[in-house]
Amino acid sequence: MCIRDRDEDTRFHRTHEDKYKSASIRFDTSTLVREKSEEGLVSFEECVEQVGGEWLYVVKYPNVPEEELVKLRKAKLKGITANDLNPLTMKTWVSYKDFRVPGCAETNQRCVLELAEESNEGLKLPERMYVKVRLTLNPPVNRLMKEPKPTLDELLPQPVELPRAPSTQEVIDEFKAELVLAIDSLSIEYT
Repeated sequence: MCIRDRDEDTRFHRTHEDKYKSASIRFDTSTLVREKSEEGLVSFEECVEQVGGEWLYVVKYPNVPEEELVKLRKAKLKGITANDLNPLTMKTWVSYKDFRVPGCAETNQRCVLELAEESNEGLKLPERMYVKVRLTLNPPVNRLMKEPKPTLDELLPQPVELPRAPSTQEVIDEFKAELVLAIDSLSIEYT
């Protein structure tokens, strides 16, 4: 069975977006680091928990200077249509549902591109176009809550403190004091 006869997901996993097996456009690896303020973090957390994702917009511009672009629009060239010279806006849904799992800080997605504007309706796009998105958060939105491990002191029962028995001398002194009080009270009665 030919790879073209298989469904889209099977075709993707078989080719792994191999640039020699499927048509693709590769850009230089670029990383965008964006720190969010307090309001930005709150809105991002709401987007993760409630909405579940965001639209990512991709705009394709013609790769020619403005002067040549005007000349190309006036001239009729073979293989180039007016649509090739106009900017093309596409959008894709980037899902944040992976970030709902506690401790998840990275997601890799292959998102389907679709036309974003009604003015682009006459354009014909390839059957399926994708954009690969990798998002990394530091720290994760839902942090992994580790239960604290109990210490040895918490596991072992605390020894019960027994009352200290008084020494013999203390007992004798206390008994003498009570005898003196008893004798004084008796002497007061009989005198």
